[in-house]
Amino acid sequence: MGFAFNVNIADVKNPSTMWTVEIGPQAGESKIGMQTLDEEPDESKPCHYFHVNSIELLTDVSENRTNNSSIFRRKRTHEMNPPRTKKDALTILGDTTNQEYPIFRVADKTTIDGSTIFTSVCDILENRVEFYHGNPIRQDFKPSFSFQIMEENN
Repeated sequence: MGFAFNVNIADVKNPSTMWTVEIGPQAGESKIGMQTLDEEPDESKPCHYFHVNSIELLTDVSENRTNNSSIFRRKRTHEMNPPRTKKDALTILGDTTNQEYPIFRVADKTTIDGSTIFTSVCDILENRVEFYHGNPIRQDFKPSFSFQIMEENN
């Protein structure tokens, strides 16, 4: 038995392109799927990516089990307006509209799929990663901590 995982990669020196990479177990050799996510200057076209703990690029791996939570959270991200600002992205990441399968999940006695511990936003153009403990759409909510992605040369 193995576990699949996803990693998102950005290049601070070329912030117009990002990549998402999935690695999934398979008998004999793991499978790798990669998608390039280019910046889209046309605001009428989507230019965002949300990963909801499910394999999307690899359809032929043995551990490709998408649960209902991932299905409904992905569906909800597509129902919302595409994010154009950090606040827009945080609004999506903090969404609780679907009470059974919210994007931002809170642990309770009926939750078996887990809860959201931290939410992070990587702002390549601002050279910052921000981490939020708790729902980031609360009024005047500030990051719990943040740091520079790359040291700036003086």
